[in-house]
Amino acid sequence: MFEKFKVTDLVPKRSEFYLGILEKTFYLRPCTPKDIIDLKNKGLDVDKIMQNPISEDLSRIVLYLMEYESAKEFKKVTVRTIDVETGEEKIEDLGGYNLLLKCVGSVTEQMEMFFCLLNSMGFSSEQIENLRKETLESINSNDFDKKVKKKEKPTKKKKAS
Repeated sequence: MFEKFKVTDLVPKRSEFYLGILEKTFYLRPCTPKDIIDLKNKGLDVDKIMQNPISEDLSRIVLYLMEYESAKEFKKVTVRTIDVETGEEKIEDLGGYNLLLKCVGSVTEQMEMFFCLLNSMGFSSEQIENLRKETLESINSNDFDKKVKKKEKPTKKKKAS
C-alpha cells in the first residue's frame, strides 16, 4: 500500500473522530513538523507508536493534537467505580490521556482514533480507507479470534493408584 509513499506527499489537515461513551465528536488540528519534534522531546517516538495503534501512547499523541475545545473535555474529574475484587466504591481523579482511554468504548473506536491521527498527519483519504478496510476486516475475521485466544494446554489425567 505504501510502496510509492513519500513524506513530502503528506498534507496535514483537521480531522475528527467520535466517542460513543461521551456521545461527542472530537477534532484534531493538522500535525506540523514542530509537533513531531515536541512529541519526540516528550519521549514519544511517533514512528514506533504508529506501529501499535492500541496503546496509551497513541492517546497521548491524539490528546496533544486535539483542538482546545475538544481537549478540555479531558480535564481532571473525579471518577467513581466499584472495585471488582472487593465490591467497594473506588474514587479516583482521572484526566488527560487516562480519561481519554477510559472513554474509548471499543477496539473499533480506538482504530478510528488512529485513522483520525493519520488524517491529521496528512495521509490521504484513499490511503486511510485502504488501511481501514484491511484492518477492520482482519479484526472481524475468525483468524483474529484464533490469534487472540490463548491456546489451552492439554490437561493430563492422573492415573488412579
